[in-house]
Amino acid sequence: MIWRVGDGEGIKIWSDPWIPRDFSRRPITPRHHSLLIEVKDLVDSYTGNWDAELVRDTFWAEDANLILALHIHQGRENFLAWHFDKHGVFSVKSAYKVAREDRVRCANNGGNQGSSNGNQQSPHPLRCNLVNRGMKIDTQCPSVVRLWGLLGLETERAQLALIQSAQEAVEAILKATEKRKTLMIIALWFTWSEGNAIWEEGRRRCSQLLARCVEQYAKERWVKPLMDTLKLNCNAAFLVETHSGSWGVIIRDADGEVVNTGRGRVNHLRNPFHVELIACLQGIQLAVNMGIGHIIVETDAQEVVKAVNSREYDDSAVSHLIEEIKSLLGSNFLNHECVFVSRECNQAAHRSAALGFLCTEGEDLVTSSLSESVYVIVANDLCQ
Repeated sequence: MIWRVGDGEGIKIWSDPWIPRDFSRRPITPRHHSLLIEVKDLVDSYTGNWDAELVRDTFWAEDANLILALHIHQGRENFLAWHFDKHGVFSVKSAYKVAREDRVRCANNGGNQGSSNGNQQSPHPLRCNLVNRGMKIDTQCPSVVRLWGLLGLETERAQLALIQSAQEAVEAILKATEKRKTLMIIALWFTWSEGNAIWEEGRRRCSQLLARCVEQYAKERWVKPLMDTLKLNCNAAFLVETHSGSWGVIIRDADGEVVNTGRGRVNHLRNPFHVELIACLQGIQLAVNMGIGHIIVETDAQEVVKAVNSREYDDSAVSHLIEEIKSLLGSNFLNHECVFVSRECNQAAHRSAALGFLCTEGEDLVTSSLSESVYVIVANDLCQ
């Protein structure tokens, strides 16, 4: 279990599990003679945010970076959640996964890297049992074969299946025509996403439906909103090496005219989902000041759409951001939608997010004027 930090009151810094890391949810920094007791003691009473200087002076960098990536929320209660699930909800499947990984880790640490005859064994129990029974495992997924066939990519799939190197596979894809290259890349992404959905949620879509989704995704273009409606496009970028990122948003009216844009930088992040939520929140906060009752929020982050339109992430590590997004939408707009669009429909926000890296954290740029590169994209959207 792990504590989701609200205001930090009552959570013991040195003994309670509250820092999101796999092997331990507690600080790895020695306490020494620190007088700090509760997480709330690390909060600046004036700003209501983390006292960054105090955090960095108290903890090693490994702890400090994780702490500063958490969003403190004054007046919000702390609550317990299941750490080993992105939704924060316990399930037998997630517990089994933790137990299996722990067993593999213990075996590796003990030098048991394979079977007695020296061959490497798969940690997956079903696969091990099939191999032990002398059964041959077919690594070609029938659903994937059908999907690529429906897209007219059977020849390309067969060629890629013969390639052993990931780099060679990428090079082969990039040599294809623009249309077929786009279809292959989107098909690969949908296959990966569908595999995650099957493993984590137990749901499966038929190959015909996936093929239609791939084709629609490849053809989508930005569309103007209806009269008296604003369309907010938001996007974000994330750097794995530094766990920092940037966000960009653009708000347009029924004529396709830009009424506001914004971009900024964030230095302490957990993952891409974290910064995508921040981008969505920043855009909605800008739209609130427009004084219009109808808004469509578009993002190419499917997880954000799912989080805003359901309660699946209410116990997640970023639940406070999701709660604030829902609250702003519900209390400031007569009608609102949060929908998923392809990257092609979100190019203006994508470019704005890239420019956000040029900003300084805390000094966001909000303006109705556009940079030249974003202006070209907006003009192209109108032409199409």
